[in-house]
Amino acid sequence: ELERCGYRYYLQRVLGLPERAARGQGAEHGLSARDRGTLVHRLLETADFVRPEPLTERDVARAARDLGMRAADPERREIARLLTGALRSPMAHMLAGAQDVRREYPFAFSPGAQEPLITGVVDVLATVGHGRMLVVDYKSDRVDEHADLDEIVERDYAIQRQLYGLAVLRSGAQEVQVAH
Repeated sequence: ELERCGYRYYLQRVLGLPERAARGQGAEHGLSARDRGTLVHRLLETADFVRPEPLTERDVARAARDLGMRAADPERREIARLLTGALRSPMAHMLAGAQDVRREYPFAFSPGAQEPLITGVVDVLATVGHGRMLVVDYKSDRVDEHADLDEIVERDYAIQRQLYGLAVLRSGAQEVQVAH
């Protein structure tokens, strides 16, 4: 189960969420969490960090249609606004200046002899300096406007961040930053 979907394994086996919640089902309105994440990832997979264009509701609707989803007007507006903001963020500017940017970058490593193989896919892996790498993992969680994002990231994604960092360090990087 861990190899098939590490994130779902974490939600079910570590956090103890029921399968329905781990699969992102049961949204009372609009896109499920899983569909929202898939849609956001699809849109960011082709985003141009060097010459970012604002995303429109039409862009979101087209991507949703391509994925066989239906996003309501408020969701399309919200996603377009959020992603346009993300493409103007300091992190996007850092990616725009990176020497090398790889998207959907697969990794695999074993933590030690006779240990299981850990595999995954990094949303963005960028070379940002000599021996310095940046891992960006897209997150599309709905959060309260007063939420402490650092606390949420630490609570929900600490293990994932450590695995990504270890994978990149094992590939030869001297320093790695993992950002969500």
